[in-house]
Amino acid sequence: MGQRCGMNEPKQYVRTDPDGSMRVGETRVLLDVVVEHVDLGRSAEQIASEFPSLTIDLARGVAEFYAAHRVEVVRYLDRRMIESQRIEKQIRMRQGQPLTRKMLEARLRTHTEPSK
Repeated sequence: MGQRCGMNEPKQYVRTDPDGSMRVGETRVLLDVVVEHVDLGRSAEQIASEFPSLTIDLARGVAEFYAAHRVEVVRYLDRRMIESQRIEKQIRMRQGQPLTRKMLEARLRTHTEPSK
C-alpha cells in the first residue's frame, strides 16, 4: 500500500508500520483518525488544524488515498475494529476475574466462619 518516497517517486501519504498500523506520511498520526475526519466531511485545512504534525498537503493526500483505495482502507479499519474488540474483551475478562475471586472468597468465609 505505502511506498518509500525517493527523489523521483510519488510522495508517500500512508505507510504501514511493522505492527500493521497505518500512519500518515512520516507522522505518528493513525490513518484511522484521519479517515474518521474525512468521513465527517472535514476539509484538509480542518484536519490539518486538528493534528499539528499534519500539513494541509498530507491531509489532502490522505483523503485522496482513501478515495482511491476505499475498499482496502475499509477492510483495514474492519480488522482494526475486530482486534480492538478482542483486546477489550481480554481486558474485561482479566478485570472481572479478580473481582469474581474476591466475591467467592468472601462468600466462602461467610459460610465457613463459626456462628457467634
